Parts: sequence; structure tokens; C-alpha cells
Amino acid sequence: NTTSNTVTYDVAFALVWVEGDVPALNRNEAYAFASCTGCGAVSIGFQVVLVLGNNHIAAPQNISAAVNYDCINCLTYALAPQLFVPLDGPLSPTATAELDALWRQITDFGAHITEVPLSEIQSTLTGFEQQILQVIEKDQGPLTPQQATTTSPVGSTGPSAGPTGELRPADPD
Repeated sequence: NTTSNTVTYDVAFALVWVEGDVPALNRNEAYAFASCTGCGAVSIGFQVVLVLGNNHIAAPQNISAAVNYDCINCLTYALAPQLFVPLDGPLSPTATAELDALWRQITDFGAHITEVPLSEIQSTLTGFEQQILQVIEKDQGPLTPQQATTTSPVGSTGPSAGPTGELRPADPD
């Protein structure tokens, strides 16, 4: 964001299926940059990677950065959670339908994320990850800790969100 007294959001949500022996080299990135006065920049990247088949190369990457430059009373916030799950086999039609319905809820959340306090975004996304894992476990049985990997780099620079999660400039003192 380079426009004073404004807030910009950049949001990307992705549900990715990796099948066969295709390398799982998925990148999830969120970058928030600001150079202005009294402004905010928020970037959220939420990615779910489901790997089906005999995949021998898995190197998911997860990056977030929140940077202020020459900012006065501004806030940057970047969050990039990534859920990476190797599956034992295809999901059943019932589990696929449940996952589709849940993904519609998740994308609706993403479409309205500007209405959500910053203090609630990460916990809501973590809740969605848990629901996805429940759908998979109900269908395929318990996952081992090595099967389900969640990474959530968070970057923030400048003031934190207020007590209700609203964006607000830092106290100049």
C-alpha cells in the first residue's frame, strides 16, 4: 500500500490436489508492503495441498513477509498457513462432497475477510484446517503426525491490531 489513510488486502486461497508421482513443490506466499502514512497492508495466503499417490518428492514452501518502509503510523500483516496432507487413497464420494461444501465455506470466508478482525483470522483458518483433517480422518482413518503438516509463518511489522482486531495506526509515542 502506498496510499495514505487507506487499507489494502491481498487474499489468495487454494485447494491443490497432487496426484501420481508428480513432485509436490507447492509454494504458499503472502507479502504485505506499506510505504505511506496512516495506512495498512494485509496479505493472506491459505493453501491446502492433498497428495494422492506414491509421491517421492515433497518440498512444500511457505513464505510470508510484512514490511514497512518510510511508514508513519502504518501496519503491515502477512499470514500464510499451509496444510499439506498425503492421502492413503482417493477420498470417497461422501468425503469429497463434505470437502467441497467446507471449501465453499472457506472461500466465502476469504471473500469477506476484510470484515474479519485481524485477531480472528489465524484462529479461523486453523479451525478450517482442523475440519478438513476431520473429513479426511473420518474417511481414511487416523492420520499420523507425519501425514498432516501445518505451517503458518506470520509476519507483521509496526503496530499490532487493536484489541478487537481492527486496523489502527501506532501510537506515535
